[in-house]
Amino acid sequence: MKISEIPLCELNERGLRALVRELGPAGMARFLNQYRRGKGDYTRDRHLWLDKLDSDEIWASIMRQQEEAKAAAKTTAKPAKRRRPKSA
Repeated sequence: MKISEIPLCELNERGLRALVRELGPAGMARFLNQYRRGKGDYTRDRHLWLDKLDSDEIWASIMRQQEEAKAAAKTTAKPAKRRRPKSA
């Protein structure tokens, strides 16, 4: 029998058994807890804010974030250790 022919209730049961087998009951619950049905229309909402941006604004934002990351890395970087010369 093909997977597409299995009734959804059986498919769900098989899937849950596989999750319990691989992850244990607590792992299965933790895995399933990640997936929740959301509210609203993500695609419409995404267009509402993305359509306002043009490629120049996006590029400028990327460049700004990269510069900020470089500046932050410089302030948190540890100074290089100096090696002592080997004594003869």
